[in-house]
Amino acid sequence: MTEQNVAAELSALRLLGRLSVQQRLARVDHRLSLARLLVDGILDERSRVERQLREAEQAEQDAGTQELGVAVKRYLAMGGRTWTTS
Repeated sequence: MTEQNVAAELSALRLLGRLSVQQRLARVDHRLSLARLLVDGILDERSRVERQLREAEQAEQDAGTQELGVAVKRYLAMGGRTWTTS
């Protein structure tokens, strides 16, 4: 084997090594893209759940305000003399 052949073979091996690394890098990039999509979906779901929680808390607060209004109306209807809670 001549020196030129050895150099050509080494060059070919280096090229194959670079291609292999490039292929691995492409696979890692693909997995990273999939992971980003997954994280985005999780964050979207978290936002939806947080919004639902805020809405539920607001509805609960509104219901409490309504109950208090009903109790005050009862109190006033009874002439404001006695205060009872149920």
